[in-house]
Amino acid sequence: MEYFVTNVLCKFPRESFKDMVKLNLTNHNIFRSFCGSEGKEVDLSWQGEYTDAEILVVQFLKVAVFGKTPDPHFKTILKGGTNIEDVMLSQKVADLVSEILLKLEAEISPGKVKESVLAADDDEDPETKVSLESLVDSELLEDEENAKELQEHLRAVKEYAGRFITFRPFEQSVLKTQQLLEGTVLQKFPVRGKYWCVWYDTKTQGESSAQPHCRCPPYQKATFKKHVHAAFQARGETEITEETLVMCMDGFRSLEAQFSKDLVLPSGDVMMKSLNTFQVAYDEKALRTRKCLTRGMVSQVEGLHVYSKEGLALTDRERKTYVGSTHGSLIGPVVVSPFRGGFLVSKECKEKMLGENGKVLAGGPCQGQGSLPGDIEDMLPASFYSLPTAFYIEMIHSFELGGVYDSTCMDVNFALACLKSKVPYIGSCLSEYACEVLEAEVVRACWKEFLTPESELYDVNLHKLVDAQGTQGVKGAKGGKGKKGGKKGGKKGTKKGDGKGDGEDPEPEEPGQGTKGGGKPGKGSKGGKGGKGNTEASIMQALASLGNQHCQLSLIEGFRLRDLELRKSKDTAQHRRAREEEKGEAELALRKMPDVSLVTSAVSESSSFEASLGAAQLLCHLVFAVVMPGDRCDAQGPQGPQFKHTDSSGLRVGSCCSGLSAELLALEMLRVSFVSCVACEIDHKLLNLNHAMHGHCNVFSDCCTEEFLASPSCDLFVAGFPCQPFSKAGNNHGILDPRGHVIFWILRWLWLHKPLCFILENVGNFAQQHKETLDMIISILTVMNIYHVEWKVLENSAVGWLPQHRERIFICGVRKASLLRPFVWPGDVAMLPLRNYFKENIQHQEELGMDSLNNTEKNNVQKLAANVAKQGWILGHEEYVCDISGSVPHAMWGVSPCLTVTRAGSSGHWLSWLERKMTTREILSLQGISLERVGDYWHHMSERQLRRAAGNAVPVPLLARVIKMVLIACGKVH
Repeated sequence: MEYFVTNVLCKFPRESFKDMVKLNLTNHNIFRSFCGSEGKEVDLSWQGEYTDAEILVVQFLKVAVFGKTPDPHFKTILKGGTNIEDVMLSQKVADLVSEILLKLEAEISPGKVKESVLAADDDEDPETKVSLESLVDSELLEDEENAKELQEHLRAVKEYAGRFITFRPFEQSVLKTQQLLEGTVLQKFPVRGKYWCVWYDTKTQGESSAQPHCRCPPYQKATFKKHVHAAFQARGETEITEETLVMCMDGFRSLEAQFSKDLVLPSGDVMMKSLNTFQVAYDEKALRTRKCLTRGMVSQVEGLHVYSKEGLALTDRERKTYVGSTHGSLIGPVVVSPFRGGFLVSKECKEKMLGENGKVLAGGPCQGQGSLPGDIEDMLPASFYSLPTAFYIEMIHSFELGGVYDSTCMDVNFALACLKSKVPYIGSCLSEYACEVLEAEVVRACWKEFLTPESELYDVNLHKLVDAQGTQGVKGAKGGKGKKGGKKGGKKGTKKGDGKGDGEDPEPEEPGQGTKGGGKPGKGSKGGKGGKGNTEASIMQALASLGNQHCQLSLIEGFRLRDLELRKSKDTAQHRRAREEEKGEAELALRKMPDVSLVTSAVSESSSFEASLGAAQLLCHLVFAVVMPGDRCDAQGPQGPQFKHTDSSGLRVGSCCSGLSAELLALEMLRVSFVSCVACEIDHKLLNLNHAMHGHCNVFSDCCTEEFLASPSCDLFVAGFPCQPFSKAGNNHGILDPRGHVIFWILRWLWLHKPLCFILENVGNFAQQHKETLDMIISILTVMNIYHVEWKVLENSAVGWLPQHRERIFICGVRKASLLRPFVWPGDVAMLPLRNYFKENIQHQEELGMDSLNNTEKNNVQKLAANVAKQGWILGHEEYVCDISGSVPHAMWGVSPCLTVTRAGSSGHWLSWLERKMTTREILSLQGISLERVGDYWHHMSERQLRRAAGNAVPVPLLARVIKMVLIACGKVH
């Protein structure tokens, strides 16, 4: 203590702190009464007035001077130390003192420390540094413009990886690990999917101190408990919830009982949990290649123990990578990669990555003797037990994971699987250095994905830039002879050339030779072009399986004509009976509708673009009575009427099923300069209101006409095609409803005009109960070969700020030739408070109060009040928004249920704490629309019609965030 005060404490500038230490922290008993001890809690609020460096001094004294039970390092130091100088210069104590002094220097001279950190960048470890020089040929960097553009691409790659991947060092203290995790996305898990998981693999919790490539490290129950407790407590939880899975790999050992025993609460009580055990089967040859065994048996089956709250509730579907379904308990066969094909690091780097606690003592006989392959003797794999990325993708798919906390992270394969699946990932590493190394490797792997044409992350502009001189791009492969020669010659090229062959199975659509290094024709059974017969036959066979679609189309057309005739007759009873008959006939037609998956698969697997387009044309014609044009038209569209042309100074915007033109309100919110060149809306009153608000250059009342197809082109096209056929609140007939055909006229418009980017929008149920129709739409967009297309269901209260639960599907496309950076979906944001949108005292409140309700609504309010009372709450005292207009009422706390057209038209939902329904202003505001922006234009329509229009709109802030990401991807905004 005296040595510390004399040599370290004297460097602190504040006399008050030094006096406090000398007065309260130099005596054993006074220190414990001041700082507390085991079984004795004291008020530590006094620490709030001291800096971080000063608090480190207190912690150092607590461990090194007054520690009741010193750790083994200190015991060794004290036993071997002859004098105090030796003890203070020992590695452990010197590191602690150095940390204190560095923190003190940062507080006293922050600028000086920053300079030293920047200076250190020049000598940065190449294992942790990702530079352009390590990614591309130096010749590309000689051009200053090229270098700047490549640097921007590298920044975009890092930003994209950082959106999903986070690495954190593991601390031996649960509290410190918890604090590190509290600043991550862990608290929002699951972002997608049904569950989030704590992943624990005993094989990669450090590594054995001897023969690590042949022997797994022993199971460390204390570490397992710390990870589980830290992850749960970072989310404000103590045990497994309905959204949580704890997934444990046992390393070919029977550790089921041990895992179950160690899953305990912080208090020591056993957690309530349910166990499902899966068997992961490995390929024996791959394991032998990796382990280099010369004797002994090879264990091929490993246990995967999955703990949940009340049992797994997995969707029954086919596995993504391996044979079987998600309801089977066997996963595999898993083919592990040899060491030489994995992530290799230097021996010095490996030692730093393992840190102080990475090497684990392992006793007992080894399963087999062996050595590492000779070609990697100077390098070591980052993990001796890494699993392939495909295995982790299967875990995400099969267990519907929406977030992963990998507590035993030693390589990047799980992180890459999450990156490809767009699922957030947090990896816990053995050291801070390991975090830096793995972050750098993720960026390198992500860069490769951006340059791989088969990848979902492929960036055509980066590929063109990097491959301009034939250096680091995807070059054409040399041709070969025999069975696989033709495939080699054509697969890795760009769009020029032709790899020919005489085989049976045609090559994908763009066989060719590279920019530098041509793809020579092969003569095998997998030639670049040839073998027409089988593909064309499969397409025709699939189309023939559709059966007599013309009869069904006649039935659909009959529905439409009969509906129009009955609407004109205004015979309500007759109309009702006819609709019931129609519903029965439609359900019958749905049951008879053959599976069109054969057609869509034939479309995607066709031998050429023309064959794909032909299949899509025939598909559209047979199933939807819509014929796509056989010849591509120029950007001005087909010959037709003359329309007003717009000034090209701003973003040219077009829309279909425009409604209130939420896309233009969104662009106003984003402050993007635009010109509305095309708008189409079938409701004439709404079209007049829309035109008055926005002043469109060209307006149309029906998109299912040749006139609309001949309209001017635009840069951004937005269409919210009719949702009634696909909504739970509508008839849910899908494409059997005539309104369901609108989407195919929109596809025709996209094919003709090829805008820079587009957004299609509909209800979230479209992706659930009408997945087959969604797959057809994606297939048709794919065979157009124009757009990079992605789709996702977004929830408004999670992504769009507004306190309204509203799921919408967005299908976004950006022209491949204009894709400057990867398209990224907007992430979650904090929802705005519900009370911000409602006033306590409004005019004419009695018109919306209890007296305005009908008997059904009054009864529903009473039912909800009774249900809430059972939970110990009072309906009128809480922020419940209640849907009381339906036969089954329901309420949501702090957020509004979805405002459908019907609900919005009938004054929205019941506000329990205000005891009234919503005003028109409030309904508009929950959709992100200001009544002042609508202005006086709406007075030619009723207030109910305006509310219904709002209920039919997409929330403006949500759409604004999607538009922003689309425009960023194509370079229209930064």
